[in-house]
Amino acid sequence: MFELTNLALLDLRTGNFTRATAAASEVADLARETGNDYLLACNLAVLARLAGSRGDVVTSVDHARRAREIADRLADRLIGAEVAMGLAESSLAEGRPANAIAHLEDLRRLADENEVDEPSVLPFHADLVEAYARTGRESDARAELARLERQAEATGRRWALAAAARCRGYLGPADALDAHFGQALALHEAAGWSPFQRARTQLLYGERLRRARRRVDARGQLRAAIETSTSWARRGGRNALAQSSRRPVRPSRVAMRPRRRSSHRRNSRSRSRSPRAAGTERLPRHSSSARRRSSSISRGCIASSTSTRERS
Repeated sequence: MFELTNLALLDLRTGNFTRATAAASEVADLARETGNDYLLACNLAVLARLAGSRGDVVTSVDHARRAREIADRLADRLIGAEVAMGLAESSLAEGRPANAIAHLEDLRRLADENEVDEPSVLPFHADLVEAYARTGRESDARAELARLERQAEATGRRWALAAAARCRGYLGPADALDAHFGQALALHEAAGWSPFQRARTQLLYGERLRRARRRVDARGQLRAAIETSTSWARRGGRNALAQSSRRPVRPSRVAMRPRRRSSHRRNSRSRSRSPRAAGTERLPRHSSSARRRSSSISRGCIASSTSTRERS
């Protein structure tokens, strides 16, 4: 059961969610039958993160709660850390970055106390950078990015190098975002795994392009992210993108946006009726409306990424 537990965690980290779900579910059932609370907690933590990636927040929180109860009883901080990463991911997907920060800062303290310099042990830095940025704490985001970059360069982990490049593009100036995001996508391609992380990069790329007022280019990246996640889902899992009822922006609306804006009369009427709407282009970089829109799109695509291609 230990080998299958490790395989479930590895598949979670590399994006093979179908196999991770099967392995973690099997071990969790066996652990209940044999009374092995340690393995039960380990696999509940994995299942919590998998449920969160599908957009099933209720199941994710329930698994996380039960895993944390056991971890606290066993005084196992590593299981608690895995639970915290799952809760943080769910919070980011729901557009609650402040909640994500609360979970992730605990992880950073744990990593500091134990001098963890291997980014794959507790892979939380990129999520913390994003959460800080979404709450306007850009100096904290840059400090966390510097930490991720240092660890990624020291270890040569391609997933960490890709995540660092993604964060640089998200935080950096408009004239450098193509270079940074392009590097991140190239590293994803070279690594050859985790379409889930590639889709996240494409989503943030699209969001950053929108902030730079490059709407046509942004639509291209958002479509690419949706295509990545939906093609991934077709290989073995359901496509939950269309099932998300809380997303205010749907793929079809993204595609139709230029057609709506092509009418000068409608645009003029919109400006005269709603000064606030006319000013949305000048909102602060990490405005609440931008965060809601981005996290809504992200949630739909993350939820659709519930299975991955099987590799021979």
